[in-house]
Amino acid sequence: MFHLKEIKDNILSFERDHDLSDWKYQGMDIWPILRSLVFVECRNELNSRQNAVKLDWLRKSKRKRVRSFLRKLKVKLAFRDKDLGQTEKSVSKSLEADPTPAHAMFFGSWYFRTTFKGRFINKFFFPLTQIIENKFHLRSIEVEYSTGNKFRSEYKQISDEIEFIDAYEPGAYDESRIKWLKNDSRFTGFFDSLSKLGVPKDMADIMAHKIEKIYRESFRFEQLFSKYQPKMAFCLTFFNEQMFAMLFAASKADVKSIDVGHGFPSDPENLIYNRFGDYPKEGYNTFPDFFWVWDEPVKEAMNQWVQGQDKHQILVGGNPWLDFIIPTLSQESLSPKKVILYTLTVNRPEHFILDAMKKSQDRFEWWIRLHPAISLAKEEVREMFEKNGLTNFNLDEANQLQLPFLLKNCDVHISRNSSSIFESIWMGNTPILIDEESINYYSSYIKKDLVKLLPQENDQSLLLAIEQVMNKPKGKNQSSTKSLEALSFLFESLPSELPLKAL
Repeated sequence: MFHLKEIKDNILSFERDHDLSDWKYQGMDIWPILRSLVFVECRNELNSRQNAVKLDWLRKSKRKRVRSFLRKLKVKLAFRDKDLGQTEKSVSKSLEADPTPAHAMFFGSWYFRTTFKGRFINKFFFPLTQIIENKFHLRSIEVEYSTGNKFRSEYKQISDEIEFIDAYEPGAYDESRIKWLKNDSRFTGFFDSLSKLGVPKDMADIMAHKIEKIYRESFRFEQLFSKYQPKMAFCLTFFNEQMFAMLFAASKADVKSIDVGHGFPSDPENLIYNRFGDYPKEGYNTFPDFFWVWDEPVKEAMNQWVQGQDKHQILVGGNPWLDFIIPTLSQESLSPKKVILYTLTVNRPEHFILDAMKKSQDRFEWWIRLHPAISLAKEEVREMFEKNGLTNFNLDEANQLQLPFLLKNCDVHISRNSSSIFESIWMGNTPILIDEESINYYSSYIKKDLVKLLPQENDQSLLLAIEQVMNKPKGKNQSSTKSLEALSFLFESLPSELPLKAL
């Protein structure tokens, strides 16, 4: 079995030893895609094996064929049932209609959606679209490139408001392009070096087909850009096939692209946002023009690798979701007991967590919130707790209520490396970081006593840290106008014909 550090070292070594800045596939820069997707693929595989979890979208189901059929059907119906009086013909007609131009387009996924006051929203995009509409008096539109069947009824409610990428035609499939790539000396050399480290040999074939898919999918986004004539395109987690396709299309259409980040992505071990060794001065056409980050420490870290080129910039825009939701949160008691909120990453609760829960049955109630990527593992976690004789846990409300509300009202928050650490700081908490390997992410916050690092992964150390944090006064909720300031900067940098009316 391969080790992630060896994979990362190999990628960096290959990058140093080869000229990759001119490596293209039908004009599309290849290296940023391969670098990111190989890293993500290997990381997900190791997480699944080491933490005994399976990502929601990789789970098999008895209803797999039914769900596959529904996915194919969703665009033709546009999530409208027959009782809504919408026929396939009229849907097609609406797609062909000449639309009102949109100054900004937001490309998102079910992964970031939540229900807020009865409305099904993308929690990072909704605050930004509200600013664009109410402050700038400009139009924006959301495009969903990935939909979750568990949200089928919710999508029906907003089907008139958003577009679905599957409604647009991809480019034609061409096996000869894949054959050319698989015979390319740099491509074969890269994957030969990975296979020596234990990466499955079929990874090369998988990635070759992903590159072809990204190229073909880019035609869908070109159609959308042609239809709505936007000036800007926003996305979340650009490092997936659909968003690489969008970024390439945006580059060709002269649309400014912005990746709205969440958390702290620039640790030296993270090859998605980390420094590139071979960076062309004109940048890459499969990378965002702007990386929207939450605060200055992230910008300082990422500035290390954007220097020396003219295309990509770091923009401090704050956390749009927190800026939006903090003023709406109420102070409430979650339980008669003290509440310990544990936000999982892609893992299950560790043995020392179970031991700490057992030793605090009478004092604490543990609210365990699963990572969105493993939300379907809730019953498995419940079974784990019950087998260990635990009764002082809450899984239902912990995974139903808004995370900012839980962070505001919990007594102590613990987590491994997660964006929830930053959200927790903003809510006035001193979160306990139980992942020593992630110390580089949060060193500046640890020095300011805004985060407490667990010295040892055992139940006694954890319970002591909980007591220490519990006896420390909570800070004030922080809110900012960084989202408005960032959008103002973006719109003001565009041609002057835009009717900008901010503030």
